[in-house]
Amino acid sequence: MSKKVGAKVQGKVIKIDDTDNSNIKIYLSRKDFVKKIRSLYNSSLQIGTVVKGVITNIDETKGVFVDIGGDYVGIIPRGNLENLYVTNLTDHVSIGEVVKVVVIELNRNKAGDIVHLALDRKSLLPKFRTLAKNYKKGDILLAKIKSIQANGIYCSLDKHLDVICDFNSNKYRIDQNVRVRINSVKYDKHRITGSIIS
Repeated sequence: MSKKVGAKVQGKVIKIDDTDNSNIKIYLSRKDFVKKIRSLYNSSLQIGTVVKGVITNIDETKGVFVDIGGDYVGIIPRGNLENLYVTNLTDHVSIGEVVKVVVIELNRNKAGDIVHLALDRKSLLPKFRTLAKNYKKGDILLAKIKSIQANGIYCSLDKHLDVICDFNSNKYRIDQNVRVRINSVKYDKHRITGSIIS
């Protein structure tokens, strides 16, 4: 119980006891609050609706679970998290983080309650063209290795932008800082390629 002291909670105020000015008591009902949010979502939530939620779980196989309120939890599939290649979901988001998402799949039961909710985050993030305009062929930059795959080494230029470098050595490791030369910026393929030079 002591772990909950100082925790942020959402609820509906149902009573305020101010008979003792030095010890005012506020009574909240989470049940009433959840019921109100749930009723709102049941009547108005639809595909295309943008909502905010809190990440409650990250499953590398299933995706990112987001609590949007009303005891409704949706999932962001891996392919809908970022506008770039995602190796580890935890490289991009963390539990407790507040995210803005858009509803892309929504199923209800006969009572109108939501039974399936799929969410998308990447469509609300900065677009590749906007991020890539700051880079051009020949640029030499400092980047961090995020992932080493068979098709190349993925290095982070920005939180939402990677450069894919040639895999030419086994001496590199995850999280290593390296100097990268930009070889191409391909707007049609949403890809930046490069070479590690140190």
